[in-house]
Amino acid sequence: MAKYTTKDFRDNPLEKANIFSQILFWWLNDFFKNGQKRELKETDQFKLQKDDTSEDICKKLERNWEKELALHKAGGRKPSLFRAIVKTFVFRWFLFGFVVALEEVLIVITPLLLGGLLRYFENRSTLQEAFLYALGIFLTSSCISLLHHVYFYQLQRMGWHIRAGTCALMYKKTLRLSQKALASATTGQIVNLGATDVIRFDWVTLFLHFLWLTPVQAVVVCYLLWQDLGASSLAGPVIMVSIMVTQSCLGRGFGRIRAKMAVLTDQRIRTMNEVISAMRVIKMYTWEKPFENLIKEIRRKEISKVLVSSIMKACNFSMIFVATRLLVFVTFSLFVALGGNLTSSKVFTAIGLFNVLRVTIGIFFPNAIEKLSESLISMRRIQDFLLLDEFSTSVDASADNVEKSNASLEFNDFTASWTDKTHDEDLSMEHTLIDIQVKITSSKLFAVIGPVGAGKSSFLSAILRELKPTHGGLKVVGRVAYVGQVPWIFSGTIRENILFGEPYDKLRYKEVIKSCSLDKDIKSLEKGDETLVGERGVTLSGGQKARVNLARAAYRENIDIMLLDDPLSAVDSNVANHLFHECICGYMKDKIRVLVTHQLQFLSAADQIIILKHGSIDGQGTFGELQADGTDFAALLKTDEADEENKVASPTFLTPASSQYFLHGDDDVLANGVFDHALSSGIVDTTSVANNAEVVNSPARTLSVKSLHHKSITSLDLAEPLLDKDKAEFVASIEDEETRVQGSVGWKVYTEYLGTNKPLLFLLVILILSNHSLYLLCDWWISVWATQSDIFYSNFYTTITNGSLNTTQASGFSTTAVVTATSLLHLNSTYGAFPEVQFDDSYYIMISGILTLLFIIVMYSRSLLQFYYTVVSGIKMHDSMFYAVLRAPIRFFDVNPVGRILNRFSKDMGQIDEILPLALMDFIYISFTILSIMLLAISINFFVLIVVIPLLAYFVWLRQYYIKTSRDIKRMEGANRSPVFSHLSSTLQGLTTIRAFKMENNFEMEFHELQDLHSCSWFLFLTGSRWLAIRLDVLSSIFIGTVAFSSVLTASYLQTDAGKVGLVLSYSIMLMGMFQWGVRQSAEVENLMTSVERVQEYYRIPPEAPHEIPDQKPPADWPKYGIVTFDNLSYAHYAGGPNVLHKIRLSVRAHEKVGVVGRTGAGKSSLISTLFRLNEYSSGEVYIDGLAISTLGLTDLRSAISIIPQDPILFAGTLRKNLDPFSVYIDHSLWDALEQVQLKSLIESFPSKLECEVSEAGNNFSVGQRQLICLARAILRKNKILIVDEATANVDIRTDRLIQLTIRNTFQHCTVITVAHRINTVIDSDRVLVLENGRVVEFDEPHVLLSNTDGAFSKMVESIGKSEARELKDIARKVYDKTNSEGVSDDVDDADRSYLARFLPVPGSYDHLEVESNV
Repeated sequence: MAKYTTKDFRDNPLEKANIFSQILFWWLNDFFKNGQKRELKETDQFKLQKDDTSEDICKKLERNWEKELALHKAGGRKPSLFRAIVKTFVFRWFLFGFVVALEEVLIVITPLLLGGLLRYFENRSTLQEAFLYALGIFLTSSCISLLHHVYFYQLQRMGWHIRAGTCALMYKKTLRLSQKALASATTGQIVNLGATDVIRFDWVTLFLHFLWLTPVQAVVVCYLLWQDLGASSLAGPVIMVSIMVTQSCLGRGFGRIRAKMAVLTDQRIRTMNEVISAMRVIKMYTWEKPFENLIKEIRRKEISKVLVSSIMKACNFSMIFVATRLLVFVTFSLFVALGGNLTSSKVFTAIGLFNVLRVTIGIFFPNAIEKLSESLISMRRIQDFLLLDEFSTSVDASADNVEKSNASLEFNDFTASWTDKTHDEDLSMEHTLIDIQVKITSSKLFAVIGPVGAGKSSFLSAILRELKPTHGGLKVVGRVAYVGQVPWIFSGTIRENILFGEPYDKLRYKEVIKSCSLDKDIKSLEKGDETLVGERGVTLSGGQKARVNLARAAYRENIDIMLLDDPLSAVDSNVANHLFHECICGYMKDKIRVLVTHQLQFLSAADQIIILKHGSIDGQGTFGELQADGTDFAALLKTDEADEENKVASPTFLTPASSQYFLHGDDDVLANGVFDHALSSGIVDTTSVANNAEVVNSPARTLSVKSLHHKSITSLDLAEPLLDKDKAEFVASIEDEETRVQGSVGWKVYTEYLGTNKPLLFLLVILILSNHSLYLLCDWWISVWATQSDIFYSNFYTTITNGSLNTTQASGFSTTAVVTATSLLHLNSTYGAFPEVQFDDSYYIMISGILTLLFIIVMYSRSLLQFYYTVVSGIKMHDSMFYAVLRAPIRFFDVNPVGRILNRFSKDMGQIDEILPLALMDFIYISFTILSIMLLAISINFFVLIVVIPLLAYFVWLRQYYIKTSRDIKRMEGANRSPVFSHLSSTLQGLTTIRAFKMENNFEMEFHELQDLHSCSWFLFLTGSRWLAIRLDVLSSIFIGTVAFSSVLTASYLQTDAGKVGLVLSYSIMLMGMFQWGVRQSAEVENLMTSVERVQEYYRIPPEAPHEIPDQKPPADWPKYGIVTFDNLSYAHYAGGPNVLHKIRLSVRAHEKVGVVGRTGAGKSSLISTLFRLNEYSSGEVYIDGLAISTLGLTDLRSAISIIPQDPILFAGTLRKNLDPFSVYIDHSLWDALEQVQLKSLIESFPSKLECEVSEAGNNFSVGQRQLICLARAILRKNKILIVDEATANVDIRTDRLIQLTIRNTFQHCTVITVAHRINTVIDSDRVLVLENGRVVEFDEPHVLLSNTDGAFSKMVESIGKSEARELKDIARKVYDKTNSEGVSDDVDDADRSYLARFLPVPGSYDHLEVESNV
């Protein structure tokens, strides 16, 4: 939730502004004054007008979109988003088309006025006429600037409305998406539509009018040129048509390239999201290299498209200027060849008209085609999304207000399937649920149990209407609340997550907190339940997230039916016992409760039990009835290996829709509550391409610095209350918004970006200077040609009329003037014969042709080289950043949300690849052109300096005045854009929960509010840009007027000829628009360079320890025994942070099986982190086979240890790549590993077998199946040490036993360290380590620990229940008897014992410490 809303903003002064204030944007003056005095705050923004609000825009667009859908349903044409948008906005668009047309009329008139002024310098008009023409030039330029910015703002506003409307429409569709639709569209793709595709709409409306204006204007200009140049003017249309055709082809080609590039960008961002989200697992698997190669390959394909696109942009950019040069050269050469005589007025009138065509045909028309083609592609992509399958409301459901006694659930021969098998060749079973016949009434507890893939979560999804029936029916009477298997935490406070829109009731809230065992957790936090948690609740442990989700459902008022999808699996046994009795059977006792669970010890308390197997009901009744029928619940726990194989060999292959596995981050998030230890994530902007947006939590959503130092424990304390110094940290705070760099981007950023290849840069500078010099030389030579021609005709005519023509005089002009055939014939007929006069016209044509050809060559060379240079710089930056991120310490990923990191790879790299090269090209070209015009004007008429100096001083001041406020506007715009996409991403993550709680309207209104917050900033960005632009255009008008009037006033004094005046005035007129655009582009380049700066920041991330240390290579057979020794080890999650492990001293024998237990936050997973050196130790050391692991390269260390992680991470791609990303194992090894985890038959049933596709986050496999695949990975690696990190927390007892049995058999000669919540998972271990608050409490054989009735381990076992505790004690005793009768076999040679002893703690020196053997 944002810490401010649009209601906190100031009233919009635009609503009260008069017409003149609106045209001049005068109403913004006070805002810029405030921005000059201080840094602007969010509350300095203005409220939106009603027509600008997201909700209002969405309603208008949605109305027309629904008409399209209605026509389609009635048997009409396919719905078109394009038509819906046109119907919504077409009237306003046409209205401002008249303003654009009026501006273009004035633009065409300006060169005609210039021609009239130049006739004065050709002695063909009076001084009074000259002043009138000069005044006309000044007035038309002033009117153009006023009209231009009015229509520019209004059309930009329309583009903003189209973007906001489509985004809101997409969000409403997101809330209605079916699970089948979600399976076909990843979160990254959906967010990319809202972050990238809709950006095209911001600019498309600006240029569309030029699709019809350009041809009309071209005809008018050609007619005017015909009046002066005759038939030679036809060269213009021929060249223009050729250019328009070429640009149209380029536009279509660019659209096709853009579409292909978008697919590759989506793929890269999706893969990057997976890599960043799963970085902890990737580091522990040492899979950095294969993922680095994968990203490089995708990036290579993407860059190939970027380069082609850049070449097209370079050609398009060059064509704008090349066209003018060709037009001038061809037209004037033809004109002379056809007998015409050049004069300055004709030349510069024509050049002025050519410049008009250059802008419309060379810039606006191709932009219109490019933006339209891009927008149509984006519209089609969004349209396809809007037509996806929707969430069904066909299930019979009652009204919310129902008596609790009447609440019920009734399945009537219910059969359903997630996926149509004709569209999913890897589907192993036709139906997920088959012939379900269940009726649930009254306030009872119904337990749903069954093996992995039995359809338990699908059973709940059917009640939630997420799963459509293919046969039969389902009736739900009453209001439903849902607790997903995968906890969903949205960005906000703990209290906000629990209340979830409900009003705060202090008494009820306290009861819920207590029943959900959250009271001690909250008390341990400095800010209590006001502590902010980030996206996906990543600052909380898995158990805490589960309890917050349970509390959310418990707090909900007037709920009749509670759907609980295995909420007890993520917590330890004590907490699970408390939650079951105090919350599920206590606080919720008056509700229908459907509990999916793997905890068999709670079944006896259930009123009814439903046993699911392969999607159908295998048994139903009370605990006693099922036992009486022969159901042996103990058999579910104790099954032999053969029985396991029979029952688990073919588990159901689930679609992504099962339960709430649709959790994706910053764009895509991996399912199942990724990473207990604070792996942060968020959106994408992707790729999002918000200007300088940062996908981050708002400042209100991050923990204070002070709270970083507070630590807490959960559940019941084993000993006395903890002091602050003993509290274990469980919150890994997400960092505040990234430091906002104040001031302009430093020169170091520019030099590093542009200095990647200095010789090439030097060549580029030479080409840039040559390019602008040649551009000026071309026009200068034309002016010389026209001036000399004009002088000749003037002098020749004067001589003839005075009767004094003689051969000497004629020959005096022969090298510098031209007499046309028409003129000579006329003179012959008038005066009779006279000496023949020749003028070498070919000389001027030849020089002009050479200069034009050189300009074309240099222009294209410069453009291609500059685009290539910037793209190559982007390639190097991406590679450097990716390499740095891949080798960043895990702490970096703990404190930076995925969205924040992903933003660098999506939005920032997108701007560096696509937007920055063109903006930089534009800025450099305009800057040099403006400088050239100023120098030219001063060199021809130095009196211009009188006005130029103050104008330049004002310009410099105005730019600084604007930039200071502009930076704040851009920062606010960026900060306000991110939450929009974070909200979209969060919605996708918790969609099932949102719909279950009927919170769609609340989330929709929250989206509108967030979009309005961004729109407030965008409004200021648009109007602020116009505020500056209109003032700069006024400066340009003053400059043009100054040049015009000073040229007339100083003509006699400076002896200025018409050619020079025409040259300087035609260039000065070009300043109109160019001046303000150049300043805006300078600001835009600076803003875009912040993306470069941000990327550069990332490839300076301090790396973790070296991955390879050549001088510290372990022996080839290391580790040979698997002896693990923790010697006085203290550990913190980050350097300088509070220790979460304190002086750990223990040794694990070779081949020993050690279980690690403890409360949530006790330090179990932190102990695992020390083995992989995810962070360096505070003090102490860890030895493996006597070798200090802190001295080794990380790759050597991590590759020697296998792990089955807490969260079963799978990656999009083939199953083979998920098992063997390095491609080092043969197929036989892969099949053997799958057979050992009893997945072989399932995989063999797929047509693609090992090449079958794994969906994003592995969502087309159940959680248990994913965990078994992770076990298969460990089997393949065949390391001497295996770590099992709570790998069975979210699987049923049967799969748990299968995993444990496989580990026992496959890893019997390996050291195995198992972290577990379930005591039965580790009860048969050789020894059990009990941790509390980061310290060793107990470490011994289970039976020995259970002999101490006051011990911590004994209390844990007793809390499970008497019968279960008795059974566990029997198992522990049997293991103890067997072990002590057989003796410990550690396979350590006697010769090695004395060597190893030197690296083990001295026997007897530490509590709970046992060494390898008696040495």
